[in-house]
Amino acid sequence: MLAKSSLARLKSISFTATAKWNAGHKVLVAKQFCSTSNSGGSGVGGVLSKARLGVAAGGSGRGRCSAVLQGVQGKRSLMTQTGKLIETHPFISQVLIATVKTSIADVVVQMVVEKKKFSDIDWRRNLLFTTFGCIYLGAAGYLFYVKVFGRIFGVKEMAKFCNQGWRAKLKNTAGLKIMGAQLAADALILQPVFYWPTFYIFKESLMSDSEDAVEGESFTAVLERFVARYTNTFWEDNFGMTYFWVPANVIIFSVPLHLRMPLTHFFSFSWCMILSFWRGAEKDGNAEEVEEVAPKLVVVPVTEDS
Repeated sequence: MLAKSSLARLKSISFTATAKWNAGHKVLVAKQFCSTSNSGGSGVGGVLSKARLGVAAGGSGRGRCSAVLQGVQGKRSLMTQTGKLIETHPFISQVLIATVKTSIADVVVQMVVEKKKFSDIDWRRNLLFTTFGCIYLGAAGYLFYVKVFGRIFGVKEMAKFCNQGWRAKLKNTAGLKIMGAQLAADALILQPVFYWPTFYIFKESLMSDSEDAVEGESFTAVLERFVARYTNTFWEDNFGMTYFWVPANVIIFSVPLHLRMPLTHFFSFSWCMILSFWRGAEKDGNAEEVEEVAPKLVVVPVTEDS
């Protein structure tokens, strides 16, 4: 009977640990450990509590219990405070994340892919990506994907679709239409009309070494160079970006809303590295190398002459 009772208790504790493994549960486990330690307990519950907290089975004492509880509660407090900061200041937090992420992505490409030393980093190029990450990916991105999309497509409707299981999603015709509309708006409006023009205008303003670029030149001159550049790369830029972001957005627009921004930043970090290598250099560097590294990403339109 004692063995059966211990086995049943072991199964119960294991199930609880699996189902409720989070910061709050760790505090309960820590309290259970303290309770069993102070009472000299050495049963299944006491041993499991110690093991799950990474504490040796031997020894006891209030001082040790206090240290365990303070450590667990400290970690929970840091996570809670970070979560509350992002929740209470979503705009500022997303701008900061986007700015730092984009800057780091460019540095990684310059040092790892292009094999530059830290002293040889092109800081004007990094300023381009830092500025673009802050103003467009952070501020404008939050406006477009959170505020505008929420107003147009409805937060409740989006949340209902995103919180469903995959089988239910496939049967939710209205939800699929909303997701398709978001994909279309991103690929057909935001990317060609806002994303690339903003990037190239920043690039012409901050990086251009062309003969036409003179100190104190007018914004009109910058726009003229932007139009000339974007006209030559329009299809390549937008097809390449669509190939990357449509599959990524299918995932992003399908997961629960609280995971949308973290996933966006995850995919965006990879895309920013591609963008840095592909369009970061002054001369939009190394088209041949890009085709070798990512042949499926770069699409060169076929002309009648070819």
